[in-house]
Amino acid sequence: LLSTAGDARLATAGTGDVLTGIIGAGLAGGLEPLEAAGLGAELHGRAARLGHPVGLVASDLPERVARTLSDLGSG
Repeated sequence: LLSTAGDARLATAGTGDVLTGIIGAGLAGGLEPLEAAGLGAELHGRAARLGHPVGLVASDLPERVARTLSDLGSG
C-alpha cells in the first residue's frame, strides 16, 4: 500500500503516536492489520493537511482525524 497524503507537517514529536492510535483503533474495530495500517496512514496524512502549514503539533491531529472520517463517511 502507498499513501501520498502526508507531508512535512507530520515531522514533529508525537505525530507517530497519533498514527499508532489510529491504526490501533482500526484493529479494535475489526480491520485486518494491513487495512488498518493503510487506512491509518491515509487518515493521518489527510488530517495533517487540514492543519497549520508550519507548527502543527500532535495534539492538533485528533480533531482533524475525526473531521476527516466524517468527511469520508458523508461522501
